[in-house]
Amino acid sequence: MPVSDAAFPVHYDAVIDTLHDLLEQYQASGEMEKSLTKQLTNTYKQIIHQHEKGNMKQTQRFIDKFIKQWGDRHLPTFVR
Repeated sequence: MPVSDAAFPVHYDAVIDTLHDLLEQYQASGEMEKSLTKQLTNTYKQIIHQHEKGNMKQTQRFIDKFIKQWGDRHLPTFVR
C-alpha cells in the first residue's frame, strides 16, 4: 500500500528519516547488494530534492518508488 493511501496524514519528515536510517543500517551491515544500494540511494536523493522543493506529490511518488524498489518485506509495517 502506498504511503499516500494511509488512513492518517503523512508526516514526510518522519518517513524520510526512517528511510534514511534503514538505508544506512543495511549499507553498513553489507546485507544489501551494491546495485540495490545505488538504486535506493538515487531514489532517496530524489525524495529529498522534491521535499526540499515543496513538491509533496513528487515526494510521495519517489517514496512509493523507494518502497517498491526495496520490497515490502524489508520495511517496517509503519512505513508501508
